[in-house]
Amino acid sequence: MAVDHIDHVYSKMDQGAVDEFCKRYNIPGHLLPEAPGSRVTIRNAPEGKIGVYTRFFELGNFRIPLSRFLLTVLEYYQIHLSQLSVLAACRVSHFEILCRVHGGIPTLSLFRKFYWVGVNNGWMTIEKRKGPKNVVIPVCYTAVLDSVKHWKDHFFFIKKTIFPLSIPWFEKVSVDRDPPPSDASVNQELLKLLITKRGPFKKYPDVFLNVVGLSRT
Repeated sequence: MAVDHIDHVYSKMDQGAVDEFCKRYNIPGHLLPEAPGSRVTIRNAPEGKIGVYTRFFELGNFRIPLSRFLLTVLEYYQIHLSQLSVLAACRVSHFEILCRVHGGIPTLSLFRKFYWVGVNNGWMTIEKRKGPKNVVIPVCYTAVLDSVKHWKDHFFFIKKTIFPLSIPWFEKVSVDRDPPPSDASVNQELLKLLITKRGPFKKYPDVFLNVVGLSRT
């Protein structure tokens, strides 16, 4: 098994760093944020808790309570929150934000026009969908986001009540690719806007996230 595997990566955060981070991102104390032990992986959360990466908030633009659209995506693909790569989280939030900015409602069918799921060293990924040869798959971003650094060893545990889904850990090394949705199942007007008026991946302030619905604090 690769050293850079979800089951071989430990957090560098101590309790002081966790407390400071939670204060910065308005993560309430009643969720009992906790630094992992020195040899504890994100998979081995204490009873009643779940692991979350700091970059999920910093770069992924998500807040607690979690976005309903994010939960819809995770439920459809059966992705455990702790297995979601930060790059995947960025793609989900970027899509949701762009839909909201264009006055539309993010839907799973529309999301699947652009993306499908993958797995890499135990982390679940959201990847640009690929089609048959000579078929161009549209994108809704202005520049490729192909890497995020220094995130795998920065996680902590909080109460698992933040993740109201019962999803098992994905154990396989490959996934079945879901077929693209039909044209009739998506909002064609919004699809055109997403393709022609694309947006960059970026970190947004809480005031903006509150306006688009990713922050409800």
